Amino acid sequence: MVKCFVVGCSTGYKSNKEKTPIFRAPKNDTNFVLWQKSIPRIDRKFSRKDCVCANSWRNLIGSCDECWKSLIMDEPLPENSSFPNRLIVLRDKGGLKKVTPNMFFVISSIEKMLMNHFSQEGSYIRDSFEKVIEKASHFTIYSICCPAHQKSLVPSLVYEYIVIRFRFQAKWKKNEEVSKKNSQRHQSRKLSKM
Repeated sequence: MVKCFVVGCSTGYKSNKEKTPIFRAPKNDTNFVLWQKSIPRIDRKFSRKDCVCANSWRNLIGSCDECWKSLIMDEPLPENSSFPNRLIVLRDKGGLKKVTPNMFFVISSIEKMLMNHFSQEGSYIRDSFEKVIEKASHFTIYSICCPAHQKSLVPSLVYEYIVIRFRFQAKWKKNEEVSKKNSQRHQSRKLSKM
């Protein structure tokens, strides 16, 4: 099993039974250098063979209050909100967060780029993910995170969002293909009975 590069992380070890997503080093040189700077280690340098788990990325953000303030808001939802009460309760447990306008604009601009990418023919080929990361590296990002962490955390947040979207899109595409094959099989069975 692949082990997380971050010091103190037990992801990938036999003692840790928790299944956590693991991200490989980016192929893009610019993003790779940012990852190296974000994850310092005394004994060795981050290489292209190394991986980082999702928990470690989240822990890198966890210590800076200014970063959190630029990402999520603590203001309560309005009383006449259309959200069901059970979802509001989940907010206290970390389930539902209200993002800042800047974070919303970052996500929506990336989402527009992704939807444009997925609508094109050939969007599900092998190097498709690298092409999207390349497009995202040229984006003008609104100011999120504190100035000290902006160069290291913003690319990782964008990267993690794109990874999640690709997983959802791949599942949707797979389900769509299975559905088409099942309907074709069903129709061929009907025809064979006639």
